[in-house]
Amino acid sequence: MKKSTWFPITLILSILLLWGAIFSVNAEENVIRLEAEKAEKTGNVITALQQGTVGKSMNGEGDSLIFTLEVPEDGFYTLTVHGFSAGGAYKENYVKVDGQNVGMLVMEWPIYHDVEVPRLYMQKGTHRLSIEAYWGYISIDYILISPADALPEDLY
Repeated sequence: MKKSTWFPITLILSILLLWGAIFSVNAEENVIRLEAEKAEKTGNVITALQQGTVGKSMNGEGDSLIFTLEVPEDGFYTLTVHGFSAGGAYKENYVKVDGQNVGMLVMEWPIYHDVEVPRLYMQKGTHRLSIEAYWGYISIDYILISPADALPEDLY
């Protein structure tokens, strides 16, 4: 009687797929996703379908997107902003947490891409994150907030 080799192969593939699903979920569980469509807005921010995605466009002074988020614990976080700049030109805009300027968001691509604002310290609790126009002329789809990697122990 000839044994089937399909069962062991199917079993191994199923285990590998399950393993990948478990670890991809675990890798994502500490990530906070903020959709631009759900943000508060000031100024003349518009909602637009661009490049197949609904996002928010800031076009000048007085425009801002404001997100409310719950930070799970004290620590450093990386913001990953998914957006693009009008015409692909270099654009700088303010990043603020609870009204304090914590960095600049620099975009210079004409298509959606990810831009990181690294190592922002936030304490556990509720915060207001805002992207405020300096140059404006950017569109944002979403922001991911994830725990930042630890600095190497031999850095200093």
